[in-house]
Amino acid sequence: MPPAQASTSAAPFGIGQRQCIGKEFALMEGQLILARLLQRYRISAVPGRTTRLHVATTLRTSGGVWLRLEPRAGR
Repeated sequence: MPPAQASTSAAPFGIGQRQCIGKEFALMEGQLILARLLQRYRISAVPGRTTRLHVATTLRTSGGVWLRLEPRAGR
């Protein structure tokens, strides 16, 4: 049987009064990085690779999601 995890193991920035002060900045920065990637690259699935779902408490993939980044024209 696996060891018990802390109740905050699913909360990467902590919870309550001891929550990370950089949480909002980090979440906004993640959105900005994603927006820049979408501006500069066309994202498509890698041919021949299938995505298998792993259903647990949250929906996940087994083996990840394989993507191809192609530079957009004029960039």
